[in-house]
Amino acid sequence: MLEEIQKKLITGLGAVLLTKDKIEEITRQLVHEARLSREDADRLADELYQAGRCQWASMETSLKDAVRRTLSSVDIGSRQELERLKTKVDTLQKRVELLEDTRDAAEST
Repeated sequence: MLEEIQKKLITGLGAVLLTKDKIEEITRQLVHEARLSREDADRLADELYQAGRCQWASMETSLKDAVRRTLSSVDIGSRQELERLKTKVDTLQKRVELLEDTRDAAEST
């Protein structure tokens, strides 16, 4: 499982690390070197930035899914289950206290 998470992080970080500033810097350089027109450079910058955002969102979703699968395989109770069990324990504790009070009252008579 850890390997799967590491692989997804490494795959996603390549595009994500290309910040909008870095992308614009690269495209400015391409325009300066006359390899791209300004319009093409702007379009490329936008496409790269959007691709990075999409890849980040995809990686985030994959990571959340991997964590959910891991937690479900560990068999940890949900918050609702814990609350239900807490209520049940509180109820049982009150019943035991009532029975003990009843027993103590019977023994003292």
